[in-house]
Amino acid sequence: MTAFSFVFLFLLGATVTLGLIVLWKGFPRVSPSAPLGVLRIALILLLIMSVVALALTGYPAAFQHKAIAGYMLMLHVMLAGPFLFALAAISVLFLNRVYNPDHSASADLSPLTIVNFWILTGTGAATGITMLLAMTPLFGTDGQHALVATHRFISLFAAFSAALFAVCLFSDVRSRQNQTMESNPNKETV
Repeated sequence: MTAFSFVFLFLLGATVTLGLIVLWKGFPRVSPSAPLGVLRIALILLLIMSVVALALTGYPAAFQHKAIAGYMLMLHVMLAGPFLFALAAISVLFLNRVYNPDHSASADLSPLTIVNFWILTGTGAATGITMLLAMTPLFGTDGQHALVATHRFISLFAAFSAALFAVCLFSDVRSRQNQTMESNPNKETV
């Protein structure tokens, strides 16, 4: 087993484990009067499902050390669209909560969630950009091979940071809801 295969298996296992933790802890309760809350949770679920599906379709390439081909390639490319859409939408919806100079809106997010947000945004964008650039003849054959190898490594970290971001975010929302319930048990949480 090569070092790359070991790292891939470790990060894939960690991603699936973190996804199971999210399911075990349960999803945060969102009131119907909070449409952005429902949208955020839907986008995070879309992101996690597309990351797991992309990892599973990209799995053979990591161990066979050859390009994905045929239907597996078409499925992998088709699943990249929802991943990049969810990543862009999450970035826009969470940016006002993460980067706030007066820190009033970001008080409910832990530092680990904020750091994971930036890691996820950076690695997710780099994953998409490296593959898009590899599809063009701008860098020549050797450059395309280097971009595909870079895509493989960066995608591992993007998958892991997506799962960790979801777990941290749901944990932050749960702790905020618990604090709200303790301070005012008769009020519905948002």
